[in-house]
Amino acid sequence: MGLNCNNNDNVSVESVSHILSYVKLEDVMPELDGYRTRIIYDSAMVKDLIVLQYIIPHFSRFKDTYLVLYSEALYYKFKKRICSLIEKLPELERSFENLKVIKIGLRDECAFGELVGFVKQGNLQDEFNGLMKNLENIGSNDVLILYGSVAYYLTAIGKKAFKRLIDMFSILPEGLTLFGFRSSCCTSPEINLIGDLYDVVIHVRKDEQSFDDSTFCFRVDCQFRGSCNRHGKLRIENGLLKSII
Repeated sequence: MGLNCNNNDNVSVESVSHILSYVKLEDVMPELDGYRTRIIYDSAMVKDLIVLQYIIPHFSRFKDTYLVLYSEALYYKFKKRICSLIEKLPELERSFENLKVIKIGLRDECAFGELVGFVKQGNLQDEFNGLMKNLENIGSNDVLILYGSVAYYLTAIGKKAFKRLIDMFSILPEGLTLFGFRSSCCTSPEINLIGDLYDVVIHVRKDEQSFDDSTFCFRVDCQFRGSCNRHGKLRIENGLLKSII
């Protein structure tokens, strides 16, 4: 059952159980090691901050962490997010220095981390083949962050995209820690089917019962580990994403 953000004066045994199962997002990160996790979000800023404040700092400390960026526009946005975050949390700079970047774009350059793979943006088939070639170098003990949404391929390539995405997931080594993302506003039968390729799904949505636009609920769903089914809340404060209980 999902997180109930409604205030209720009649506290049931079930609601008490939900309260006791609240967890900080940073405490969820170790549980995702070795699994394929999809994050469904309704705020692009929250998505970015989860990647920058939680996923990359946690995993880049002890694993080779790869980030796939699609387009110069997305690269520019990501770079600005990193610069803004480092101003607030200088200690995170080392995390981004350790990052390994696979970029699909127009310019063979990257202002952060190490550019370990570059695919010239242009023909869709060539882009996808180039990405597949770069993914072959990723090991089973590594982390892969598919920062761009797969919805682009589904829209641009059409029916062939789902087969190609299946092929992409199939070449990824067992034991890899994978993160993929989907906007809650973006849905289709194909996109929903892609969800079956993940072990864990984290739903992050605005708390409709809060009196502001900066509080969010998250729910962690997985079928294979009962302890992994967790709930929590997040709040954006001064441009940072903080867990609240």
